[in-house]
Amino acid sequence: MNEIEQAIGQMEICKKTSNLHINDHIYDLAISALRAKQEREKGCEYCRERKPILDGLGQLQIDDTDSTLWFISQAAADDIYEDHTTIHYCPMCGRKLGENDG
Repeated sequence: MNEIEQAIGQMEICKKTSNLHINDHIYDLAISALRAKQEREKGCEYCRERKPILDGLGQLQIDDTDSTLWFISQAAADDIYEDHTTIHYCPMCGRKLGENDG
């Protein structure tokens, strides 16, 4: 059980044992935020599997090993343009890049 799962479990226990039901909404929000973070940490097909993100001008590809976003465009068979920039989060799912242990 990781830290997020432990925190979700603790929040659910607090919600069940709390005498102040007015706080149920706060517990629900906290649990929802923790579950969203847990989902983000799984990543998506774009940052985990390097699936290209296509647009009308070319494609973007995320390289999680060095947190790089590549842009590749090909206007003709011999006219290929490539550029890259460093990014810290996947633009598709929001997962922090460079954390390959998930």
